[in-house]
Formats: sequence, C-alpha cells, structure tokens
Amino acid sequence: RSMCHLARVCTGDYISLGYHEQDDVATVVEYLTGTCRIPRIGLWGRSMGAATSIIYAATNSNSIKAMILDSPFSSLRTLSQEVLDSLHVRSSRPRESAVGWMDGW
Repeated sequence: RSMCHLARVCTGDYISLGYHEQDDVATVVEYLTGTCRIPRIGLWGRSMGAATSIIYAATNSNSIKAMILDSPFSSLRTLSQEVLDSLHVRSSRPRESAVGWMDGW
C-alpha cells in the first residue's frame, strides 16, 4: 500500500471561503488518482476546509467516496456578517443589507 502526501503552504491576505480553494482539492484528487493510482478518495475538512470539501464534492461526486466534515459554516451570509463585525466594518446600509450582494446565492 503506497501513501502520497501533499502539503501546501498558503500565503497571502485573502481567502475565498472555499470557492477558489476547491481548485486545490481538484489538484490533489487528480494527483492521487493519476500519479498515485488511488481509486477511492476521502476528504476530511475542518471549518473552511469542510466547506471547501462540500463545494468540491457538489460538482465532482464521482471522485469522492467519503467525507468527514467538522464544523463547516452553514451560512455564507452569516459568516460574512460575522467577519465584517469582527473587523468593525460599518456600512451606510442597514445591517441586514451589509451583505445584500449575496441575495442571489
């Protein structure tokens, strides 16, 4: 039985709460199934990693056989508002519409 390990050092000031990070999951899955010839992939993610796993698996369900999801955020709207609050960002709009750009999501 062979094991393949990948590590990624993340740098930078911004994250996309799983949207762009799903590309990292795709790269790892492609590596494991291609180079390492591992036919069954399981994902484990905590917090944003869990949300990223959900986002990836939603469109790539054939490649994922199991997932362990620890504390994914349940609402992007709520999470975004909490981040804004923690940064003490003030909006000229009422609190409910501070993240109103998400209404179509």
